[in-house]
Amino acid sequence: MRAMIIARPYANPSDRGKLRALAGLGAELTVLVPDVSGSRARSRFESEGSTRVIPVPARGDLAQPEELRWSGRAIRRAIRDVRPELIQVEEEPWSIAARQAAREAKRAQVPLVTFSRIPWPERLPSGSALRRRRVMSLASAAVASNTLAARALRSLFPDLPVAVVPLHGVDVPSAPVTRSGDTLNIGFIGRLVPERALDVVLRAVVPLGPGWRLFVSGTGPEQIALEALAERLGIAGNVTWLGAQPRAQRLALLSELDLLVSVPRPTEGWQELSATPVMLAMAHGIPVIGSRNGILTELLDGAGMVVPPDEVEALATAMAELAGDPARRHEIGSAGRKRAQEAFSLHAVAQSTLELWQQLAVSV
Repeated sequence: MRAMIIARPYANPSDRGKLRALAGLGAELTVLVPDVSGSRARSRFESEGSTRVIPVPARGDLAQPEELRWSGRAIRRAIRDVRPELIQVEEEPWSIAARQAAREAKRAQVPLVTFSRIPWPERLPSGSALRRRRVMSLASAAVASNTLAARALRSLFPDLPVAVVPLHGVDVPSAPVTRSGDTLNIGFIGRLVPERALDVVLRAVVPLGPGWRLFVSGTGPEQIALEALAERLGIAGNVTWLGAQPRAQRLALLSELDLLVSVPRPTEGWQELSATPVMLAMAHGIPVIGSRNGILTELLDGAGMVVPPDEVEALATAMAELAGDPARRHEIGSAGRKRAQEAFSLHAVAQSTLELWQQLAVSV
């Protein structure tokens, strides 16, 4: 199938795992990425097998993708040159990029697949809501990266086919993490902000007694307060603050862990909607304890332990159970790895995406 994808993240080669998996399944891809004059990382034309990456001139700030103005003329020219069988725009449907892509898809009479990961349809300004309605009215189908977003799309656009497919997926290594040692290594990966609830984790590890270490990968405005909390709790010597790590170092950290904890708390206007560290840990066979927040329950789906958010005692009980039972850790880790392979590995995401495209090609 000959498809065009319009999406900002693929400007970074390290984020193209799904593209490579799609190409491995026989898809012929043309990917449009924004090229903002003056940005430190300029996009460039690249070709990798049957996948071409084409930079499109854009105006705005890459840190605010919904406001980026891509060149409609360049999108139109790419569509004319490639003649794709469909176009998938992986930007929120209220973004300017999605509106431009929808306009050009209509002009070329090419089926359009839209995308959303955010389940708060009522919070859009009126102008953005209008833009979304126009984009969705031109779409032949939509992809939601989680069931929360899918529910929102279906409530707003009940006649539009909506498929739930993780946006990017993660690489599942050929073998799970295997670690031996008397110390229980616990991992926390994320920004040090109140929503991530590292303070709950610090309080919950206290009852574990000796024989554990907590590795914190990430930094943020709460770090000084959290380090002070660890001192007051008497556990500072057991906590290693790794700071803001690049992707390669975070992946290397996984090989040292026996357990990953991700227990964000609900806050106004925020839910966990990506959880890449959780998916990576599951892919590596590392057991995960998550809270009932956003998509975590959906991701774990019986292949991890789920506790109520903001409840120290519940988290402490779950960690104590796994700390004293290596066989249980192995069981949960294996279940998580199996779920990752089936639901959100790069191959699984590419397969689901291609199946949607093929169904759409038959129906139009």
